[in-house]
Order: sequence, then structure tokens, then C-alpha cells
Amino acid sequence: MSANIRVLLLMNRIASYRVACYNLIAKKVDLTIGYTDKDDDPRQGDYNRICLPTWRIGHWRIQKPGFRSLCKQYDVVIFVGDLHSVNYCLLPWMGGPFKTAVWCMGIRASYTKIYDIKRRHTIIDWVYGLMLRKSDACIFYMKEPLKFWGDAIDYNKVFVAINTVPVSYVDHCTPRKNVLFVGTLYRGKGIERLLNVYNQVLLDGLLPPHLDIVGDGEEREALEGKVKNSALCDYISFHGAIYDEDVLGRLFATAIVCVSPGQAGLTVLKSMGYGVPFVTSEGAITGGEILNIVHGYNGMILSNDEDWRRLVVQITTTPEVFGEMGRRAREYYLKSATTEKMASGVLSAIEYTLVAHP
Repeated sequence: MSANIRVLLLMNRIASYRVACYNLIAKKVDLTIGYTDKDDDPRQGDYNRICLPTWRIGHWRIQKPGFRSLCKQYDVVIFVGDLHSVNYCLLPWMGGPFKTAVWCMGIRASYTKIYDIKRRHTIIDWVYGLMLRKSDACIFYMKEPLKFWGDAIDYNKVFVAINTVPVSYVDHCTPRKNVLFVGTLYRGKGIERLLNVYNQVLLDGLLPPHLDIVGDGEEREALEGKVKNSALCDYISFHGAIYDEDVLGRLFATAIVCVSPGQAGLTVLKSMGYGVPFVTSEGAITGGEILNIVHGYNGMILSNDEDWRRLVVQITTTPEVFGEMGRRAREYYLKSATTEKMASGVLSAIEYTLVAHP
């Protein structure tokens, strides 16, 4: 692919975890990222960037005059598929000379709307589908949403760029014996549920594995108070938020599993990248990342509190089971979920728009 191809990538924010992917794309094309909300990349990646003048009306974003003229300077415009970003989603109808590609989960989902490819279509889904069909290419995080759309979308123009994160994997050769949680501490994560399970294991006369909790959030003070004033204090440590990947890597190196009862987001991929099986619950909040887990093979998806209690007991009695799961999780990450795979999916979509729609 020619480095002379000019690509504009329109996002709401430049997320730091995607910088490695953006840099890989920028090695193949002349990449500019336009954003409206926030630039989380203090290192100034290997691409150009533009903060887009934007009007905000509640949750809606509307670009100020000059937006279409900006897009016309590029060969391909890739945009995030968020219906709240009105001008982004109208791009497929604006007319050339640029080609368009929408980059999204492939199905509408959020913290309040579960990721469900079996649910019934709504009027908003119909609108979303119009945008997908009108775009020259679609870039999905996973292939599974194709089942939701059926024959409403041309499969030939859909490319997968798995939503993933880079890791700083080092084999520390340390014993893996701890349970690890990484994420923001709010009620939806289900940490209190995990503490209740630990309490039950102690009441059963068993000694649970040590639990390292990494993250800050609105629930941290209450959770720490609950642990401090109970027998759990010897088995649970709070580390606060950690952004240094090397420090996180050392915690993952001692973890036998990484858990999150209520959410299965990008930590699924991070955990797999470090060779640690991820354990979550059926119905967990997800953007599709849970689909990377094959239950009992490279991670676990549990049904109820009794399953969680059995998990804690099994970690203590048969830890070798999780060591093998972790090995397979690492293999899966290297084969299917690296940032190189993510960038490759985006580049394939760019090439398709230029070849299939010259």
C-alpha cells in the first residue's frame, strides 16, 4: 500500500491503548486523526492530528462548518460508528471524492445496553444498518455481529480489526498463585459479589488465594472499608490505579487468573496477552471482548455465585488447570489478538475501498 494514500480517521478521542495500532497504520499510509473530545496520547504518535471544532448538544456532537471540506482532502475517511456523532455518520451520504469506512463494534451496545446478537432489531438498528450498508467498508471488532445483520450487509466489505491492547510480556518465572482484578471500581464490576464469595470460602474453613485489586473508582472506599473490618484483610490487597505497564506486568506474572464478575472489556485481551485466563460471568457488560473466551479452554464464563465459589476453591486445589488455560490464552493472543492483527484489519479495509470502489 502506498504511503501517499491520505487517510483521515475520525474518533471522539485518541485513546492511549490504540496508539500502537495507529502507529502501525501510519507506517503504511499518510494518517491523520481527527478528534472531538480528548487526546490521551502524550507521546505524540507517528501521525498527524486535528482537534475538530464541534458543537455539543447534550450527548450529540455536530461538527462546525468546514468539516466536509476537510474530508475532501483525503482518499479514505474512517469514522467511529457512534450515532451521537452526527456528521461522522452522515459521511457516506456526503458524496466523494473520498471513500468511507465505519469502525465500530458492529452492533449497538453500551454499559446500559447489552451486547446481544440474538436480540430483535429496533428502529435505531434500522438506522444504524443504513449507515453500515452505505459505507464503502465496515470494520468490526469481531465477526459475530454479522449474524445479527444476516444478509442486510455485504459480507465482502466487512473486515475484522479485533479490539485489543498491547502488553509488555516478560516471563518472570514466578509462581502464579494470586487472583487479579484490573479495572475501575464501580458497582457494575461486581467486586462486592467477589468479596462475598471470599467470605463464604472462609466460612467453609478454606483459605482462599490472595486477591490483588488494581483500580480506583466510586466504590473503592466502601470496598476497602468492608475488607479492613473483616477477616478478608489478610487475603485482599488494594493497589489503586496503575498505569505503568511494567508494574502491571509484574502483577499479571503472579496471577493465576484475572477476574471481573460484571464486565468483560479490554482487560480480557490484556489478561490473555500476559498468559492469564480471564474469568467473568454470563451477561457481563461487554463490547464483544467476551467472545474471545472459550469457556474452559482459555478462560471461563460462570453462571452464578456457586460457580464463583467453586472457582476460588479450584484455584487452591488444582492450580495446574489454570496454568494450561493461561498457556492457551497466550497462544490465542499471539495468533489472533495482537495490535498487528488490529492494524491489519484496518489496512485491509482501506485497500478494499480503493480497489473495489475506484
